[in-house]
Amino acid sequence: MLISIVSKIKREPSNCSIFATYYTAVTKRYFIMRESLLGLLLIAWFSIFGQYNTTVYIDPDYTGTETGTITQPFNSWSDFNFSSNTAYLQKRGTIAQGGMVVTSKNYLLIGAYGSGNDPVITGIPGQETSIISFFKSNHCVVENLTITGHHPSAPTAGVYITGNWIGNITSSDITVKNCDISYCYNGVRVLPGTSDVDKVTVENCEIHHINEDGIFAIDLNNFTCRNSHIYFVNLDWHYHGHTVADAPGDGIQLGNDCDNFLIEGCIIDRRYTGLKFCFIHNGNNMGFENDGIIRDCAFYPPKDTIGGPSAGGAIYLYDGDSILIERTKIIGTDRIYSNDAGVGGQLSFDHIIMNYVLGDSVHNFKVGLFNEFCELNNVTFTSNRPNVTMLDLSGGLTNITNSAFACGPNTAPTYGIITQSNNLVYIGDDSNWGSTFGWADWANGDYHLLETSPLIDAGSDVGQALDLDNLPVPFGIAPDIGCYEYSSSSGLAPIPDFNVLDTVINMGESVHFFDASLNNPTSWLWVFDEGNPAFSYDQNPTINYNSSGMHDVTLVAINSSGYNVKSKKNYIHVLQPALAPITDFSTMDTLVHPGDLVSFIDNSLNNPTMWIWLFEGGNPQMSNLQNPIISYDSSGVYNVMLIAKNAIGQDIEIKTSYIEVYESFSPPHANFAPSDSVLAIGETILFTDKSGNTPTSWNWFFEAGSPSVSNLENPQVTYNSMGEFNVILVVKNAFGNDIEIKSKYIRVYNPNLAPVANFSANKTYINPGDSVSFTDESLNVPTTWTWVFEGVTPNIVNTQNPTVKYTNPGNYNVMLIAANPGGTSSKIKTDVIHVSNSEENTFFPFYNQITVHELDTVMFTDPDKSSSYFGMWILEGGFPVSSVLKVPRVIYKNEGNYKLKLLLSDGDNLGILTKETSVIVLPKK
Repeated sequence: MLISIVSKIKREPSNCSIFATYYTAVTKRYFIMRESLLGLLLIAWFSIFGQYNTTVYIDPDYTGTETGTITQPFNSWSDFNFSSNTAYLQKRGTIAQGGMVVTSKNYLLIGAYGSGNDPVITGIPGQETSIISFFKSNHCVVENLTITGHHPSAPTAGVYITGNWIGNITSSDITVKNCDISYCYNGVRVLPGTSDVDKVTVENCEIHHINEDGIFAIDLNNFTCRNSHIYFVNLDWHYHGHTVADAPGDGIQLGNDCDNFLIEGCIIDRRYTGLKFCFIHNGNNMGFENDGIIRDCAFYPPKDTIGGPSAGGAIYLYDGDSILIERTKIIGTDRIYSNDAGVGGQLSFDHIIMNYVLGDSVHNFKVGLFNEFCELNNVTFTSNRPNVTMLDLSGGLTNITNSAFACGPNTAPTYGIITQSNNLVYIGDDSNWGSTFGWADWANGDYHLLETSPLIDAGSDVGQALDLDNLPVPFGIAPDIGCYEYSSSSGLAPIPDFNVLDTVINMGESVHFFDASLNNPTSWLWVFDEGNPAFSYDQNPTINYNSSGMHDVTLVAINSSGYNVKSKKNYIHVLQPALAPITDFSTMDTLVHPGDLVSFIDNSLNNPTMWIWLFEGGNPQMSNLQNPIISYDSSGVYNVMLIAKNAIGQDIEIKTSYIEVYESFSPPHANFAPSDSVLAIGETILFTDKSGNTPTSWNWFFEAGSPSVSNLENPQVTYNSMGEFNVILVVKNAFGNDIEIKSKYIRVYNPNLAPVANFSANKTYINPGDSVSFTDESLNVPTTWTWVFEGVTPNIVNTQNPTVKYTNPGNYNVMLIAANPGGTSSKIKTDVIHVSNSEENTFFPFYNQITVHELDTVMFTDPDKSSSYFGMWILEGGFPVSSVLKVPRVIYKNEGNYKLKLLLSDGDNLGILTKETSVIVLPKK
């Protein structure tokens, strides 16, 4: 009928204005009749098959006997064969693996039961098998499911529908509703086989994170996509580095002979992944006569739209018959003049009608090829790219009424044969757009009309009932120009309304709410179920959600005339997101002997599907098993690393010093050695741990060193101060610890400063055969020592602190020569060592331990006092038992340990000073 009308008008061009009205009315009746017939068929189907004969239940967490009943459900979709007239329901809050194929079945439902979040059906890891497939089946429904695959080995489709590849039996009447579909090559995929698929409906769905097309169909009759949100598609283009070869994805793609389609109430958002289209119907120039409707939608073109109309944009319709686009927004990326992506696209159907359409930021939008008739009523188009064609309307008969075109410099629409009335076209700088058209705020995308707008009541009746806001077009008054009708809100209380870009989010994400209330509210009160914050007085608040589930939103809009309340139940759907792994692992044995086997257990969260283990010192050193068994053949302390991966991402866990391999389970024995113990100021030395029994940790303390402490096994230390410094090492393992302290171990000298020699002896009065220990007390850190000892053989010693033995009585000199790179110094002490006369058996009791034998006669003297002092000896065990002689003679008759005291006098008082020691008497020789 439509073709014959167009042919008649071509023969009688003078009837264009009459035809425009008639064509609009006929087209509306045509589509309304088609929709009504489909609705009646749907009602009839539900009246006959509203209930399924059998219900089968699936609970993946169930572990008992499986019969498919609600009390004994199956725990896998692979546990049974599908049957017609049956509902298959998976328990909410559970996750199951898909990959099921429904073949030659009728009146079948795949859905959910119970409470909580919708059940999740996943793809098969590592395979591209579709999650749910229908093959030559009819009257089937998929509803209330979360259907998710895995990237990069994504399933071919979340829901795959195909006809019969042998014979003429096909699939028909397949519905997908209330589903969340993600991480597949196609969210919904329809292929014909040898016969076309008939009637597929997608409604109230979220389709996102898709590698190619959100919905892809070939040779599909009667397709409806209603109230659905499609976003984050064409990820191959995004992931693979922006090459045209990787850009096959659209929001919705209908190919070849897809007849009778309805896209209604949908948001298709392509702003974040580039190239291709929001919606494409590509007939491939095969002469098909396809019809379709796009109504009440919002399209956001791809971010990387480049080139001409067919390179990418909002809509691409090629080689069809009739298309009606009404009450639809097409929003580009930038309203200010720029070279960014605009709307773009191509409409190449024979008959095109656009009513109350907004095209914001348009360039390279072509309505021309194959076009016989194009009608634009109450559209608003703007251009954001100077010197580029904004809108190409060439090709056929074009009728434009009540439309507003804001064109940048040299961007005016291109027309063919045209009839136009009551339009406003402005060409020039955007600074005058607001005053020319009277838009509320065009720079921020608000094309509503101000009270002073010249577009008000300036149009003519085109037979439309609703504007872009779905508000009634005034009856009896001339309609306005553009896509919005002006409505004064003076004296009226607000009519609250609001919207968001994403009603389905992951837990932890935020939602930006946009106030869409009418009648100019002046204040707002928002209430957000489980939101953070839970209340807001902002006009357009941003709210964070940290609890999964369905959440209500309420808005109270207020002005001086009153207030009204708008609530949207279960409006925000917060998903428990698929997460990358959180890697962890354990083992029963971290302390083992060489040759022992160690079993490692993966404890990672969020279901990893791939594991990469690295075992330092292990055999093998690498494994891809989830729970490997590893041998350790050599003593040591070893790290273990695990990388866990799934489709979302990966995580790494490294446990240092985790496996300890010991020959014996004993504490360590601390020991160390430096690369040098004598060094100049500013030099650096290496300390090497030489501890036994395999320590696992080291704590070093370096007096005057830099650093002064270290946990390294073999640290390097610099000394910037002169002196002799201590070094301490504490070592530990699983069985204990040990400490090694080396005093004055590191000697640091100043190469420009010579020593000052000095020394001391531990005793200076000795008996023949006794030894004396000498201590170097030289200043400025000597590095070499030469001792010259009188009365000793050998009489020259080169150690720092020597011990020498004197055998002959006498008084002896000692000399020390100390040297370093800065010079040499010497010190001589005369008669410093006194060796008693053995013939007289005279002892110095207060300088040496006295040992004698029974019946020996011994003499004691105190050389520290002059001959004029007065004192008394107390000789316990001796004969006599006391004496006032300076050098008493004593005989000890019995073996034992006796006290020896010397009481000194200051001339008046005896005992003002007391010296005391002991005498050991051994048995007679």
